[in-house]
Amino acid sequence: MAVDNSPTFDTYMLGVSHNLNTTWQVGGDVRYFNLSAPPSSPTITTILGTGATLMYTLQTIANGLLRQRDLSVLSLSYLDSETYRGESLSITHRMLFQDRWTLDLALNYYLQQGSPLLSTVDPGTGPETHTIETDSSRITPMIRIGYRWRKNLTFETEFGIEKSVDHVVDTNLTAGGTAVTDQDTSRRFFMLGYRWDF
Repeated sequence: MAVDNSPTFDTYMLGVSHNLNTTWQVGGDVRYFNLSAPPSSPTITTILGTGATLMYTLQTIANGLLRQRDLSVLSLSYLDSETYRGESLSITHRMLFQDRWTLDLALNYYLQQGSPLLSTVDPGTGPETHTIETDSSRITPMIRIGYRWRKNLTFETEFGIEKSVDHVVDTNLTAGGTAVTDQDTSRRFFMLGYRWDF
């Protein structure tokens, strides 16, 4: 029963990278993934599949750009699927202090435009058909500090803020009329843990 109601996930990736000099490296990859929808079941909530999705990524890596042993990464991605389009920008910078301390700074920005989706609801007066279109944006700055206590044991703490904006347009095709909803969400997250390399 579990196997019959489990979705499958297929993914493929092809990537290349090239060293321009001792400081700069460029690369890119193309990824394909597809999460199937499991068969409908009266005991399990229906999950929609993602359909075929392609993600194109360009990336530049710099070693020692600001100071010796620093690592900087700039990544640009574009996602294309049957139900949405997405663009993302990611900037990370890692600094090493006294061979034991690391400081990571990161900034991620994601923008997504959803294609109109048909939805049928029953408000009690009869079924209605709606088209729902969602546009979202999300920005996430983050800082992580690590301390290597022993050769294979590192303590880490991470703090970040996520700011997201969602714009939803709900058009009632049956009764006519459009409802527009804008939602701003902010959340803060904190992590404290350790990593054991063995």
